[in-house]
Amino acid sequence: MCPNGAGKTTTMNIITGYLAATGGQVTVNGYDILKEPEKAKKSVG
Repeated sequence: MCPNGAGKTTTMNIITGYLAATGGQVTVNGYDILKEPEKAKKSVG
């Protein structure tokens, strides 16, 4: 388990599209969260 302040919640919010990433790339199951958000979100359960 990661310590408090490690960015766990922020990471999950970016993966689910709730927050926008300020850099880098996020893919979920091979789908880019910015290019194919619907397909990426369907892979998060």
